[in-house]
Amino acid sequence: MSLSLPSSVPPDPSACILFTCAIGFIIAESIPFFNDLLSLIGALLATIICIQMEAYMWMWDNFRAVRTKKWWALMAMNTAFFMIGTFIMITGTWGAVKTIHENLRDGNTTDPFSCADNSGN
Repeated sequence: MSLSLPSSVPPDPSACILFTCAIGFIIAESIPFFNDLLSLIGALLATIICIQMEAYMWMWDNFRAVRTKKWWALMAMNTAFFMIGTFIMITGTWGAVKTIHENLRDGNTTDPFSCADNSGN
């Protein structure tokens, strides 16, 4: 007696894609300051993922390595990258929060599901 998987056709992913697009559209249209929220998310996460994480991983992997001139140069470079990423994250977050606060204070937001011109002209 042999066990085999049923020979069924894999499910069509289009329903999942359409559902994800619909949920994304609803979220993007219902938040009146979505562009500013994207700026905040980017400031908080982009530098951590793109700059600081790689520098920290190199430092973690090579901390106990033999300390040669090359090691010291790479450690200095990765430490500088980590500090630059921290600076960019802090200043970007501050700028995004300030922009959100000013736009909400001045009423520069759109209504949810409006057809207003948001081209920036």
